[in-house]
Amino acid sequence: MKLRQIALVSSDLERSREDLFAVLGVESDFADPLVSQFGLANSVMAVGDTFIEVVTPVDEQSSAARFLERNSGDGVYMLIVQTDSIEDARARVQSLGVRTIWELSIDKAQAFHMHPKDTGGCVMLSYDQMEPAEHWAWGGPDWEQRRAQHVGNICAVEAQSSNARALATRWADVFATLPRETDNGFRIQLQGADIQIFQNDDVASDHVSAIELEVRDGSRALALAQKRGLPVRGNCVQICGIEVRMVAGMS
Repeated sequence: MKLRQIALVSSDLERSREDLFAVLGVESDFADPLVSQFGLANSVMAVGDTFIEVVTPVDEQSSAARFLERNSGDGVYMLIVQTDSIEDARARVQSLGVRTIWELSIDKAQAFHMHPKDTGGCVMLSYDQMEPAEHWAWGGPDWEQRRAQHVGNICAVEAQSSNARALATRWADVFATLPRETDNGFRIQLQGADIQIFQNDDVASDHVSAIELEVRDGSRALALAQKRGLPVRGNCVQICGIEVRMVAGMS
């Protein structure tokens, strides 16, 4: 299981796109026409061989529009996990009583989205399979030539939960692994990235609060963030409703 893509939702796609271009060191992205069926417009950026997507609702009835209203602002909307067997993944989530709300099978790509209410309600989860595995249809053609210059792969996701044990247990079941208890929450290990779920009794609702990216040119990224007026603290930038933290890559 590999965390391959994170989708952020923004009320202002162009602003968030420009902020991310500057901080990540991206020069070109991909607008996926498939997302129009969800009432969305988007931008997909390659970071290493993983991806950050920003979506914005163009239909006020879309789930992304409801997310913005429910969360009173931007944030993480979806986690996409790559599997080498979509059929095994589907059978597993069905056995857990998780409903599938969307499925797709096209040349070289298969995917299904899970109902957030069945997976803890924090964000939407998706399973995707590519042939070959290194392919990524949602990144657009020649995404390898458009990788970010300042950062590399997504290496961690952090969530805040009022019941970290329950959320970690549910996600670990969905991802066919076991959660590991830490001092202040739980950790779920996927290929190349950890999902860290922290116990936070003060949160109004569970949410993903931060992501970590492998750093390549952190000083340049932070300088450009400051130039754009984004909040910067240490190696962290507040952008699109979350904290983006630049760290050394996982060993």
